[in-house]
Amino acid sequence: MNLRLIYHLEIAVSKVKQEIDLESRNSYPSIYLLESKSNEIIDLLKSDEYRTAFNFSLIYKREFECFREDLTGSLSHDYERKNKRYRSKWLLERDKLYQIIDALINHVK
Repeated sequence: MNLRLIYHLEIAVSKVKQEIDLESRNSYPSIYLLESKSNEIIDLLKSDEYRTAFNFSLIYKREFECFREDLTGSLSHDYERKNKRYRSKWLLERDKLYQIIDALINHVK
């Protein structure tokens, strides 16, 4: 395994989680933050360096893409209307994203 890439991935993921945790403190956290952070990880996994080092990166890329597609459908309506249930749904989606991230990190190690 390429330790430099693993370290880089762990740093990138920890920054993503920090930003998401900060956003989760808001009463109406942004749906677009979850979407953009999943895009950041997708872009990282699409890079040539990661694709060649980790042949499974495409599997996780697809997981993040599915998450992103489901996210807009499940939350956008509630976000636009500022529904009370939005925050709890947002936190559930955040937890789904964290599960995918953690699975990726565990697979790499």
